[in-house]
Amino acid sequence: GEETRDGATITYMVMPYCADGSLEDWLRQRCSRLLPPRTVAYLVEQAAEALQYAHEHEVIHLDVKPSNFLLRSNKKNPDRPTLLLADFGIARNFTTVASASHTIRGTPTSMAPEQWSSNPVFATDQYALAVMAYELLAGRPPFVGGMEQLMYQHFSVQPPPPSSFNSRLPAVIDTVILRALAKKPEDRFPTVSDFASALTEAAQQTSTAD
Repeated sequence: GEETRDGATITYMVMPYCADGSLEDWLRQRCSRLLPPRTVAYLVEQAAEALQYAHEHEVIHLDVKPSNFLLRSNKKNPDRPTLLLADFGIARNFTTVASASHTIRGTPTSMAPEQWSSNPVFATDQYALAVMAYELLAGRPPFVGGMEQLMYQHFSVQPPPPSSFNSRLPAVIDTVILRALAKKPEDRFPTVSDFASALTEAAQQTSTAD
């Protein structure tokens, strides 16, 4: 909205206040304990719902990561907080991407190849969400290193299956995550919602012991 005070126009934006901090804060409080697949799928499903809404309105977020999800705690089930997608600071309208500045922006750990090339598409957010899911499941992102090393790996190195770092993960989880991390956008799931649905289905097949 806008208000005029003392002859000056003040433009403002109202957002929910999330006193419980970010998903990154929540994860840190868990002391690096790995999350079971069903919990990860629950979080990814919420994230995907928000991203799908943005995509349907022609917006690509371009910086999907735990610190950009605010949360509300769930007292009845502490392991299942409610997420709120935030920080659209570098988001772009899909219809104007081609004419936008070719400055590379984003978080190197989770940037898809096409984002490094300044040609993001909707599937770019799916890739970053898959990196986040990978880290929640495996305890580390698929690629680590300096800026140049990360760029090379995102372009040219196939990520190891998440089960390489968490032997309790079944092959079906690996399959879903690695498809969402495909180098070419067209090889990923058709939509970010499809990715979340596939991960949920895969998680339901895992042992109830988790």
